[in-house]
Amino acid sequence: MQDLDAGGRELTGGIQALHSRITRLEQVSHELVNQKNVDEELDRAWREWESTFDAAKDSIVLTDSEFKIIQANLAASRLFAKPLDQIVGKTCWQLIHGIDHPPQRLSAGKSKNLTKTRGNRASFTTKGCLGGRFC
Repeated sequence: MQDLDAGGRELTGGIQALHSRITRLEQVSHELVNQKNVDEELDRAWREWESTFDAAKDSIVLTDSEFKIIQANLAASRLFAKPLDQIVGKTCWQLIHGIDHPPQRLSAGKSKNLTKTRGNRASFTTKGCLGGRFC
């Protein structure tokens, strides 16, 4: 009889451990489903943003704080007659001016065209650059 009780306790312990593992797997599964939903929503929002960005009729080029192009829209690709992969990664002076160093007016932060900075973003006027279209 004692062997049966010991076996029953062992079986009960095993069932409880299995139940705990199943409960944890259900929790993990629920978390993964939630993460998948978040990922899908982020993907949808990104596709929507890219679609809007590329639908703009005006050329848009986004640069980092070192003036390296990190993104450009389809209008910019048409304007520069280059595929996007030949635009992204270049500096604005390589793309616009065809030179390997900043134009003198951009050197040492003395740009007359640099009108405002906010964080790592800068705004430029377009006066006097390639027919007034670029700085």
